[in-house]
Amino acid sequence: MNTRHFARQVAFQILYEWEMVDRNPPVDSVGLRSETRIPPHRVAKSHFEHFQVPKRVQAFALELVEGVITSIQTIDPQLETLSTNWKLNRMSAVDRNLLRLGAYEIIEFSDIPPAVTINEMVELAKQFGAEDSAPFINGILDKLAQSRKSA
Repeated sequence: MNTRHFARQVAFQILYEWEMVDRNPPVDSVGLRSETRIPPHRVAKSHFEHFQVPKRVQAFALELVEGVITSIQTIDPQLETLSTNWKLNRMSAVDRNLLRLGAYEIIEFSDIPPAVTINEMVELAKQFGAEDSAPFINGILDKLAQSRKSA
């Protein structure tokens, strides 16, 4: 498996896990939910260790995760604008995180052709998403790439 493809897969899994942990905060010893957000680097470290992710994959995966999370306030509104009749909070967590990951890469990595990023997210959608996830992801990320090209 290509190192960058594997790193994108790992980044997606970490983003998904981070969102799920954040939606279900841990319960303390007396049954109270902790309102403290778990830092993404802790989720990543745990993921890397548990799945024995090679070091050569970790760097790019972590760069993607941290970039998505720090840019989420600007990425999400763009995605909602492009996803006609769909709010991000109504999308599946798989689709939402693949869109965020793809959007971040399209916006921030000018050395990676948007078509490569879109293809990578579509492949991950086929692997992890629902039956209609791949065309949905393809359509929205293609709109993003086209809007950036014309701007």
